[in-house]
Formats: sequence, C-alpha cells, structure tokens
Amino acid sequence: MISLEVSDVADAKWNKRLEDASLGSIHQTNEFAIYTRKVFNQKPKFIKFLNSKGDIVGQLLLHEYSRFAKKGISGKFLKKILGSKDTIFRWKYGPIIFKYNLADDVWKSLYDFPAISVWSAHDKGGQKRGETLPSRLDSGQGYGKTI
Repeated sequence: MISLEVSDVADAKWNKRLEDASLGSIHQTNEFAIYTRKVFNQKPKFIKFLNSKGDIVGQLLLHEYSRFAKKGISGKFLKKILGSKDTIFRWKYGPIIFKYNLADDVWKSLYDFPAISVWSAHDKGGQKRGETLPSRLDSGQGYGKTI
C-alpha cells in the first residue's frame, strides 16, 4: 500500500534523491518549482510516495495553476462564474520512482489522488486521453483537472 504526503515546499533531501535516481530530471527539482512560481505564477506541490514502512519510494513535483490566469478581464469573469473548477495540475517527467518493483503501486496511488478526477498522459508517442498510464516513466507530461 502506497500513501501520499503532499507539501507546498520541498524537504531538505528532495534534490538529493533526484540526483541519486537514474531517471531524475531538472523538471522535478526544487529550483524548477521556484522558477515556475516566479515566471508562470504556478503553485508547486511536492508529493512523496511512501510505502507501508514510511520509506520514500517515489516523488513528484506537480504545478497547480488556473486555466484562466492569462486571459485578462475575461479570465477573471470566467473564474468567478466557474469558481474552483478552473484549477489544473501539471507535471513533467515524473513521477520519479526509486523502487521499480513498486512502480504500478505508485502510479495507482497517483491515479487515485483524491483532488484530481481526470487524468491524461502525454509521451513522445503523442497525446493520449482516457488511457490509464503512460507507457514510459522517463518521458512525458501529465495533466489533471480538479473536481
């Protein structure tokens, strides 16, 4: 059983675990989260995947943002009408999985993440909607939309 621990800030060893992982990516670093916060006004969410013993078996940097953020006055109007349904979560090149034998469990726990109802995956083969999981863990993007 995999549980998720979500935080708005990276822990002290976040980047070190990425450096030690064979599939670590700059797109999953704390510095990339700072960059997207400053430049694109996205809110980072640092997710750690924990096994039953509490060991970190994977991690993922999500970016939370509004789909109406750059729409000017019309975006503000649409945001008021639609309320919180405008929040989108996005990630790139992740999750980073440290225990490959638990990859299916990590993906399932991410797929069941309660704040997100619709997932699609994108890899080098093109955008895939309605499929369960991407075929490659080392490349791709993911998107989710809140309920």
